[in-house]
Amino acid sequence: EGSKLTLPAPDDSANVKRAWYGAEEHAWEVGTGIGDLCTDIVIERIKLCSGTVMASNACLGFDPAPGVVKVLLVELSGSVQAAISGAAERQCFESPEAVTSAPRWVAFVRHAQAGHNVDEALVMNPDNHLTEIGREQAHAARAAIAGEALRSAELIITSPLMRAMQTTALLLGDDDAGVRVMVHQIGTERWSAPCDEGTRKSELLETVPERFRQWEGWDVLPECWWAEPGEDAWARIDEFVEFVRQRPEERIAFVGHGGFWSMVIGHYLGNCKAVYCDRFLPLP
Repeated sequence: EGSKLTLPAPDDSANVKRAWYGAEEHAWEVGTGIGDLCTDIVIERIKLCSGTVMASNACLGFDPAPGVVKVLLVELSGSVQAAISGAAERQCFESPEAVTSAPRWVAFVRHAQAGHNVDEALVMNPDNHLTEIGREQAHAARAAIAGEALRSAELIITSPLMRAMQTTALLLGDDDAGVRVMVHQIGTERWSAPCDEGTRKSELLETVPERFRQWEGWDVLPECWWAEPGEDAWARIDEFVEFVRQRPEERIAFVGHGGFWSMVIGHYLGNCKAVYCDRFLPLP
């Protein structure tokens, strides 16, 4: 999911024998919550998009297995050569001391469990909040890598989606005096369904706790800041890496989302899990 398949030319769509999109462990199986065939959709996308198709809900127009990481399988005939581009697997570490650029590092934290992670109906609901289990996960993670990363960071940057901001606040606990937190859209989730859409800034500022409103970044956050269907998520990856490299802080912790982080670091994090990476995010 998130990778791109490119054929030499749009006419090579004629070489697509079949295509399937769904949960990796159920390859080629068809069923609700499992996967479905999408041969005609893939052929049409390749024709319209200069020979390319992306493994994403936005590109394919449906989500056969909400809440899980999916794969796109395409079987080709003939000798046509396909190129696949995806996330580079950046080296990740479980302690700041092990990071190659130590004592400088960047940490990636995924939000705790949110409504759409467990309730399929909420996949169609924008900007879901944490579940009670998610809040418990965040409380417990204060003593784990996620909490340690936030306490040690010079700057914490959170996605403006509610599940990320709530996770940030819970990981910090009540004692966050002197902690710098910034709200920024650069690490928001890539669009896969309405659950990845956010709330307008003006509405957020009217409804979030006062503590959230004290964080940096609200003055420059756009009114509508979330990813939309058709976004070039790979272009935002490049922007994100450059953004990180240009920041002056030596230790930065990002609180964000599984899909987008998997595209940045090449690893899918569980709810409220965290890893450290080299401060300048070099490619392997």
